[in-house]
Amino acid sequence: MLDALREDQTQARERVGATELGAALRRTGAMATQRAVVIVVSDFRGPLDWKRPLVELAGRHEVVAVEIRDPREEELPNAGVLWLVDPETGRQVRADTRSAKLRARFAAAAAEERANVARTLVSAGARHVVLSTSGDWLRALAVFLRRGRHR
Repeated sequence: MLDALREDQTQARERVGATELGAALRRTGAMATQRAVVIVVSDFRGPLDWKRPLVELAGRHEVVAVEIRDPREEELPNAGVLWLVDPETGRQVRADTRSAKLRARFAAAAAEERANVARTLVSAGARHVVLSTSGDWLRALAVFLRRGRHR
Protein backbone atom coordinates (compact mmCIF):
# COMPACT_ATOMS: atom_id res chain seq x y z
CA MET A 1 0.00 0.00 0.00
CA LEU A 2 2.84 2.43 0.81
CA ASP A 3 4.35 1.82 -2.62
CA ALA A 4 1.05 2.73 -4.27
CA LEU A 5 0.82 5.94 -2.23
CA ARG A 6 4.44 6.85 -3.04
CA GLU A 7 3.81 6.28 -6.74
CA ASP A 8 0.67 8.41 -6.59
CA GLN A 9 2.59 11.13 -4.71
CA THR A 10 5.30 11.16 -7.38
CA GLN A 11 2.66 11.68 -10.06
CA ALA A 12 1.03 14.43 -7.97
CA ARG A 13 4.33 16.34 -7.74
CA GLU A 14 4.36 16.54 -11.52
CA ARG A 15 1.01 18.38 -11.46
CA VAL A 16 0.83 22.03 -10.44
CA GLY A 17 -2.23 23.60 -8.87
CA ALA A 18 -4.73 22.82 -6.16
CA THR A 19 -4.28 19.70 -4.08
CA GLU A 20 -7.04 17.11 -4.04
CA LEU A 21 -7.32 15.78 -0.50
CA GLY A 22 -10.73 14.25 -1.20
CA ALA A 23 -9.34 12.16 -4.05
CA ALA A 24 -6.40 11.03 -1.89
CA LEU A 25 -8.78 9.95 0.88
CA ARG A 26 -10.92 8.01 -1.60
CA ARG A 27 -7.82 6.23 -2.94
CA THR A 28 -6.69 5.44 0.61
CA GLY A 29 -10.10 4.00 1.45
CA ALA A 30 -10.01 1.85 -1.68
CA MET A 31 -6.54 0.50 -0.86
CA ALA A 32 -7.03 -0.08 2.88
CA THR A 33 -9.06 -3.29 2.90
CA GLN A 34 -8.46 -4.22 6.57
CA ARG A 35 -9.29 -2.00 9.51
CA ALA A 36 -6.34 0.29 10.16
CA VAL A 37 -5.22 3.56 11.68
CA VAL A 38 -5.08 6.17 8.94
CA ILE A 39 -3.14 9.35 9.67
CA VAL A 40 -3.97 12.33 7.47
CA VAL A 41 -1.51 15.23 7.62
CA SER A 42 -2.77 18.43 6.00
CA ASP A 43 -3.49 22.10 6.56
CA PHE A 44 -7.11 21.31 5.52
CA ARG A 45 -7.34 24.58 3.61
CA GLY A 46 -9.32 25.09 0.47
CA PRO A 47 -12.51 23.38 -0.66
CA LEU A 48 -14.14 20.79 1.58
CA ASP A 49 -13.99 18.12 -1.13
CA TRP A 50 -12.51 15.88 1.55
CA LYS A 51 -15.46 15.87 3.97
CA ARG A 52 -17.50 12.99 2.52
CA PRO A 53 -14.46 10.78 1.76
CA LEU A 54 -13.25 11.39 5.33
CA VAL A 55 -16.63 10.34 6.78
CA GLU A 56 -16.50 7.16 4.68
CA LEU A 57 -12.89 6.45 5.68
CA ALA A 58 -13.61 7.06 9.39
CA GLY A 59 -16.55 4.67 9.15
CA ARG A 60 -14.15 1.81 8.39
CA HIS A 61 -10.89 2.92 10.01
CA GLU A 62 -9.56 4.93 12.91
CA VAL A 63 -8.62 8.29 11.41
CA VAL A 64 -6.24 10.75 13.01
CA ALA A 65 -6.33 14.18 11.37
CA VAL A 66 -3.08 16.06 11.96
CA GLU A 67 -3.74 19.69 11.09
CA ILE A 68 -0.63 21.73 10.37
CA ARG A 69 -1.01 25.42 11.14
CA ASP A 70 1.37 28.23 10.32
CA PRO A 71 0.75 31.27 12.55
CA ARG A 72 1.79 33.50 9.64
CA GLU A 73 -1.39 32.39 7.86
CA GLU A 74 -3.60 33.42 10.76
CA GLU A 75 -2.61 37.09 11.09
CA LEU A 76 -1.48 39.80 8.72
CA PRO A 77 1.54 41.81 9.85
CA ASN A 78 1.50 45.59 9.62
CA ALA A 79 3.83 45.63 6.63
CA GLY A 80 2.27 48.20 4.32
CA VAL A 81 0.96 47.32 0.87
CA LEU A 82 1.51 43.67 -0.04
CA TRP A 83 0.67 41.44 -2.96
CA LEU A 84 -0.57 38.14 -1.54
CA VAL A 85 -0.43 35.05 -3.76
CA ASP A 86 -2.32 31.80 -3.28
CA PRO A 87 0.34 29.17 -4.13
CA GLU A 88 -2.25 26.63 -5.27
CA THR A 89 -4.31 28.84 -7.59
CA GLY A 90 -1.88 31.66 -8.38
CA ARG A 91 -4.59 34.22 -7.52
CA GLN A 92 -3.12 37.55 -6.40
CA VAL A 93 -4.66 40.08 -4.03
CA ARG A 94 -3.35 43.54 -3.16
CA ALA A 95 -3.74 44.32 0.56
CA ASP A 96 -2.87 47.43 2.56
CA THR A 97 -1.88 45.79 5.82
CA ARG A 98 -1.49 49.14 7.57
CA SER A 99 -5.27 48.99 8.12
CA ALA A 100 -5.99 47.70 11.63
CA LYS A 101 -9.55 46.95 10.52
CA LEU A 102 -8.30 44.76 7.66
CA ARG A 103 -5.89 42.90 9.97
CA ALA A 104 -8.67 42.30 12.52
CA ARG A 105 -11.08 41.04 9.83
CA PHE A 106 -8.39 38.74 8.46
CA ALA A 107 -7.62 37.30 11.91
CA ALA A 108 -11.33 36.77 12.65
CA ALA A 109 -11.90 35.06 9.29
CA ALA A 110 -8.85 32.83 9.81
CA ALA A 111 -10.01 31.85 13.31
CA GLU A 112 -13.50 31.05 12.02
CA GLU A 113 -12.07 28.97 9.17
CA ARG A 114 -9.92 26.95 11.60
CA ALA A 115 -12.90 26.45 13.95
CA ASN A 116 -15.02 25.19 11.02
CA VAL A 117 -12.27 22.77 10.01
CA ALA A 118 -12.03 21.45 13.59
CA ARG A 119 -15.82 20.95 13.77
CA THR A 120 -15.85 19.23 10.38
CA LEU A 121 -13.03 16.85 11.30
CA VAL A 122 -14.62 15.84 14.59
CA SER A 123 -18.10 15.47 13.08
CA ALA A 124 -16.59 13.24 10.37
CA GLY A 125 -15.35 10.89 13.09
CA ALA A 126 -11.65 11.75 13.02
CA ARG A 127 -9.45 12.37 16.03
CA HIS A 128 -8.00 15.86 15.56
CA VAL A 129 -4.69 17.31 16.66
CA VAL A 130 -3.25 20.70 15.71
CA LEU A 131 0.49 21.09 15.25
CA SER A 132 2.07 24.48 14.67
CA THR A 133 5.04 25.29 12.49
CA SER A 134 6.25 27.46 15.34
CA GLY A 135 7.15 26.13 18.75
CA ASP A 136 7.38 22.61 20.05
CA TRP A 137 5.07 20.57 17.82
CA LEU A 138 6.62 17.31 19.02
CA ARG A 139 5.45 17.92 22.58
CA ALA A 140 1.89 18.64 21.40
CA LEU A 141 1.90 15.44 19.36
CA ALA A 142 3.22 13.41 22.29
CA VAL A 143 0.48 14.76 24.59
CA PHE A 144 -2.16 13.94 21.98
CA LEU A 145 -0.86 10.41 21.47
CA ARG A 146 -0.58 9.79 25.22
CA ARG A 147 -4.28 10.59 25.58
CA GLY A 148 -5.02 7.76 23.16
CA ARG A 149 -8.64 7.31 22.26
CA HIS A 150 -9.77 9.21 25.36
CA ARG A 151 -10.60 12.64 23.99
